[in-house]
Amino acid sequence: THNLQPLFSDDESDAGDNADSDEVVAFAYEDIFKELSKNNKSISKFDSTFAKRLNIQEEHYTDRERFICDQEFLSKVVRLILDSFDQEYPRALTFLLTHPLFPTDCTRGLLERFRNHPRLFKQAIVTCPNLPLDDLLSELFSINNGELCLDISLRILQDFTTDMIKDEVKKLNKVDVHNFVNFLISPKDEELIQNKSTYELFQLLSLVIDAIGLFALDGALLQ
Repeated sequence: THNLQPLFSDDESDAGDNADSDEVVAFAYEDIFKELSKNNKSISKFDSTFAKRLNIQEEHYTDRERFICDQEFLSKVVRLILDSFDQEYPRALTFLLTHPLFPTDCTRGLLERFRNHPRLFKQAIVTCPNLPLDDLLSELFSINNGELCLDISLRILQDFTTDMIKDEVKKLNKVDVHNFVNFLISPKDEELIQNKSTYELFQLLSLVIDAIGLFALDGALLQ
């Protein structure tokens, strides 16, 4: 595993002061995982072990945690959390959802799992990398919440090309597509209408209609 360092300091004058920050930090990943596995019945013990052994000081990823970069370890920890907890999750999962190296093999079905956990659901949408497009579209077409619709729309438009989006929409159930179209053109949420960012929602709506064809809409929606 290679740890990438900035080529230049923001301020050369304090380069000497930051010499210690250039030292590569190594972790005993195997031992840490074994200890986490022993504490997988207690959220408090799990969080305590996770933060202490990895020297994590915030509940979200910062540059200080850049040395926590072992993909296999991250994947095993996420799997351990998802297999061990259900009704309530440790704070370690919130941190992991903000980590840029969140394991791709753990993203499938993640949003569906978090449907009853609004905080984690939104956290995953906003920060978790490599969420599958079909999962994002499935959630987008099944919720009637203006804020979450906007968050998911922004994420889809940010991560995927228009062709990728249209190809995936074509595979979806037409009923779900109609629900989404109807929700956007007949919004009950006044704040959604007034939000300047709704441009992205209608940009996505345009792609959806392009994908299914205008005349695929039912009579009332077409009118």
